[in-house]
Amino acid sequence: MDLFEALETSADLDARLSRLIIPALGPLFLSRVDLMAPPKRPPPHPGRPRVGVGIAPGATPAHWRVALRAWTREALVQREMEREIERLKDAVEVRVTGPILALPGDALVLPNVRRERPLLPGCSIGHYEATTGTLGAFVRGATGAVQMLSSNHVLAQLNQATAGDVILQPGVGDGGLLESDKVGRLSAFHPLHPSGNESDAAVADIDPVFLPQDFAIPGIGVLQGFRTGVLAGVGPVRKVGRSTGLTHGRITALGLRNLPVMFGQTVLLFDTVVEVEGLASPFSAPGDSGSLVVDAERRAVGLLFGGSDQSTYINPIETVLNVLSVELL
Repeated sequence: MDLFEALETSADLDARLSRLIIPALGPLFLSRVDLMAPPKRPPPHPGRPRVGVGIAPGATPAHWRVALRAWTREALVQREMEREIERLKDAVEVRVTGPILALPGDALVLPNVRRERPLLPGCSIGHYEATTGTLGAFVRGATGAVQMLSSNHVLAQLNQATAGDVILQPGVGDGGLLESDKVGRLSAFHPLHPSGNESDAAVADIDPVFLPQDFAIPGIGVLQGFRTGVLAGVGPVRKVGRSTGLTHGRITALGLRNLPVMFGQTVLLFDTVVEVEGLASPFSAPGDSGSLVVDAERRAVGLLFGGSDQSTYINPIETVLNVLSVELL
């Protein structure tokens, strides 16, 4: 099917599934202990199966399919789900991803994690009390000040932080210390909700002494703007992250709706998500949240926020910039 038919069909399928099964979500606000706890395999519940619906590139640029992404094969063998898959036949691409997790860093200190003065995209950063992730890029806000861009769950602790909170480089999980590694303060974040999320993003003000002379991404170079519209995620992509450094991948789905992502022990649903698959190696690992994903022409595509054993998930950069009212540098 062509692009517009695929978009219409995927929207229709998502509506059908929403009518068939009512979502059952956990609480949004977690204790900091729960947020940092190792993820457990989600228990089964009577709500909507953990299935995201979007579109996937086909065999040629003009060919598209509906994309179904399920955490478990059990989510696909329910009678209503099987009936929809059979109805679409070859027009649907189904993948079992395993649980999709937000990707704050684990406690393992990596050999290539170090203090960066001045700051660099791809380095370890985080809120002073908990999480560790990646500085994705530099942006400019309405005041004209240069800020650092990363994920809400890296800089703002899943809505729990307060503007003015200290940001460390490296993050606390990589040895960052409140006494010596303060590089900025949280400025703003886009709140996360149980469903309907389109961006996991936050910005922090930077102490001017730590600003670089240019804003190039190591191994990639200076950004050349950003991709917009439905096809923003099509083509080869790359990123530089705290945990896996420079990696290369390809887009395998976009426009995913109702995609479930685990934050600690809570599942939140995301829309307009782009899926990336690594080429020679995994595209991301815990600690890469906040990385900026760019295309072959060095145009920004999205902000990395989650992943499974198979794939990585990003929010479209156009949405991120709009909700935070910032521009890329």
